[in-house]
Amino acid sequence: MTTEATTSQENTTTDDATIDGTVNENENLRQGTISSARFNLLSSMVGGGSLSLPLAFHQSGSTFIAPLILVSTAALAQRSILFLIRAGIYSTTGSVVGEQLEGG
Repeated sequence: MTTEATTSQENTTTDDATIDGTVNENENLRQGTISSARFNLLSSMVGGGSLSLPLAFHQSGSTFIAPLILVSTAALAQRSILFLIRAGIYSTTGSVVGEQLEGG
C-alpha cells in the first residue's frame, strides 16, 4: 500500500505543484453552478435524442410511417404534460379551482 502511495505522489505533474513542490488541490477544483449543470443535462438529452432519430426512422421500415409516429408521439407527450399540470393544480389548490379551469 505504501508503494502505491509513493508512486502516485511521484507521478504528479509540474502543473499541479507549486514552486516549493507542494500540491495545491484547490487550484484544480472545478466550480460548477446550477445553470451549468442544467445546460449539461439538457445538452446530453437533446444530443442523445437527435442522434437516435435516424436509427429510429430506419427501424420503422417506411418513410411515411416514421414522421407520423414522431408527430403522434409528440402530441401524446404534450397531452400527458398537460394532464400532469392539471393534476398538480388539483392537488395543490383543491377541486374548486380545478373545476373553474375546466369551465364547469
